[in-house]
Amino acid sequence: MPVAPVDNRGTHLYYEDSGSPQSSQTYTTIVAIHGTIYHGGMFRPIFPFAAENNLRFVTVNLRDYPGSTPSSPAELSALLGDPEGQAGWLRDRGIEIAAFLEWFIRSEHIPQTTTVVNGGSESFVGDPSPHPFGLDFSEIADFVPGRPPIIVRPTQEWVEWFLLWISSYYHHTPATLSSFEALSGPDFMSGCAQAPITDPRPEERPTLLCMSEEERRDALDYIHAPRSCVPMALIDKSVFLENMRRALWDCSVWPHLRVTLVWCEMSPGEMLVGSWHLAKQIREAWPNGARKVSVKRMENANHFLFYKDSGAPPHTSAYVTLVLIHGAVFHGAIYRRILKHATNHDLRLVAVNLRDYPGSSRFTASELDPLGKSDKESQALLYKARGHELASFLIWFIRNEKIPPLTTEEGKATGGLSLLSWSWGTTMTISMLAHAESLPLEFQELLDKYWRSHIAFDTPAYALGAPTPAVEEMYSPLSDRSIPLEDVGQVTSLWVSSYFAHSQSVINSLPSLPRDEFFSGLAKVAMPDPPASHAPTLQRMTAAELAEVSDPSVIDRSHLLMVSVDPSILSDNLRRVLCKSSIWPRLRAIFVWCEMSPPEMVYGAWYMCKLIRETQSSDGREVVIERMGSANHFVIWEEPEIALEFLAKLV
Repeated sequence: MPVAPVDNRGTHLYYEDSGSPQSSQTYTTIVAIHGTIYHGGMFRPIFPFAAENNLRFVTVNLRDYPGSTPSSPAELSALLGDPEGQAGWLRDRGIEIAAFLEWFIRSEHIPQTTTVVNGGSESFVGDPSPHPFGLDFSEIADFVPGRPPIIVRPTQEWVEWFLLWISSYYHHTPATLSSFEALSGPDFMSGCAQAPITDPRPEERPTLLCMSEEERRDALDYIHAPRSCVPMALIDKSVFLENMRRALWDCSVWPHLRVTLVWCEMSPGEMLVGSWHLAKQIREAWPNGARKVSVKRMENANHFLFYKDSGAPPHTSAYVTLVLIHGAVFHGAIYRRILKHATNHDLRLVAVNLRDYPGSSRFTASELDPLGKSDKESQALLYKARGHELASFLIWFIRNEKIPPLTTEEGKATGGLSLLSWSWGTTMTISMLAHAESLPLEFQELLDKYWRSHIAFDTPAYALGAPTPAVEEMYSPLSDRSIPLEDVGQVTSLWVSSYFAHSQSVINSLPSLPRDEFFSGLAKVAMPDPPASHAPTLQRMTAAELAEVSDPSVIDRSHLLMVSVDPSILSDNLRRVLCKSSIWPRLRAIFVWCEMSPPEMVYGAWYMCKLIRETQSSDGREVVIERMGSANHFVIWEEPEIALEFLAKLV
């Protein structure tokens, strides 16, 4: 059991250490201090990700927690005494933490802070709540919502209540989250949720309820911790306030120490209180010469993307990874049929569900809020954030799965990663590429080692920000106001999965056709009385198949808002991708259109050709236009083997 001596009386603190990253002398060491009842075991899931981020992660158990020395009755009695004795008790605990840091630095020879970017150092992180090892602000104590009352002799029921309260998710108002430092106390607290989310989605269930019995045993101490944590709650608030002032206002010792207070946007209101008050103090009444303190909001703290993975081909280590992004309503399960053919082409296929689709995190009210307004800048930021989420997924998958990078030998490329977006999903991938320069440099450089191609597959024109044609030029149920609202979904689904017989001039000469000739050659309606093989795809799906691959509820929940943004946001993103190739210059851009898809998709291909002509420049990105013959919008479902053979030649 790893323990560290922290005084000359035999007191020790238990710790766990991820170890130093191999072959690195410039890693950063993070020492993490736990909260109440949940001890250092809570940090174990972080350990596997430490080395890949050039970090060494160390978690310490405080006194009275597993492995560390229990407090004596005499030590605990100070907590029930006067403020001077309480302050002395807190001071001694702080000295113990300092002694641990000094011992660990000397014993492990961790690298010192240097001026090299990302060079070695030691960080010390704690819990952002206003508790005895952090901050407490007495003047707003009466505003704290929904906290279980402090009792001197905690029962098992109280402990369970506390653990459930602190691990639940809370929906605070968007105004509270976005500008809380400008709010008065009553206004701030009126926007804080008084109770956890009722009937939460799976990803928003209280953490306690998501833990197995084994995980609880590894991360919680029901028995010993309450013996000291409850008396600590009785400490006079003036002791905490004085500690806060000494720690943050006086920087004569360790003047270069940076202090950051991180708050999570779906934590209980009490966790937000400390950050709100500190941010307000910094803004309105921070003393001259005090430490510079950053207050950081952790957004999307529990957001994740669901994916299905065909797995690495068993017979080769030089396979290509193709990540598949779905369109609107029809999610990643639409790729189910091609996943089983992946190994035949030395491909690893990964089908990702975007936010708000099954298995992936739903959007929060604050995230969707800009979509209901006419603020173009906020809408653009929302799309930018979705692009960054995709980039983060790719980085995570590359690192976690250790997929082969792109290598070229004797003119033959092996390994690497391609990204395919189908239909409306292209708005997400284009956003990622358009804002590549705002990704961390580390992300840019890592992806550059893997990129092969980006394939926009049968993308509708509206997803590219193209102007909406007149009804006489092109029919689309998406803009047909005569269709009753309750029927739009069914009519659109049949339309988008139908087969259209466009003129040969459109099929054979699309890139060079003038506008009038192009629109006159588009089929206005789907094939009348089609053969069975060309009936709308959705009519030939069973009810079970349709339920498996689609989620109509997303339409009202977020999709109508997502497609109602200013179209110039989408066209601006596309032009950024076409006109700039300074980042990821080797990434090949491919645009595929299916010749029997609805007019909206064929118009998207024509519009793309037009944009390419208009934006051609010496430093622009080359785009290849590919046509898939005899295919409708759902060819990946209809003809999985043919579709995958076609894609294998493009990646």
